[in-house]
Amino acid sequence: MTTAVYSIEDGVITALAGGPLSLADLGQRTTHRVSHVEHNPATDLYDVTDADTGELLHSDPDYKAALQWEIDYFNQKLLST
Repeated sequence: MTTAVYSIEDGVITALAGGPLSLADLGQRTTHRVSHVEHNPATDLYDVTDADTGELLHSDPDYKAALQWEIDYFNQKLLST
């Protein structure tokens, strides 16, 4: 069975079709973190910041809530593109 990988100009995978595909079959990949969740001792909050700009995106006193906000925020961004 043939497997096809469709991508747009910047290399983002938009669709996979066909049989099983190993990540190794895709060749060398890079990972770029888009945000960080870190404790801010000055405010005693967990800050979600943009990894490229350092912009504060969200703060929460609960670590798990900050992580969930990060997941929800970026999933929504992916769905809207």
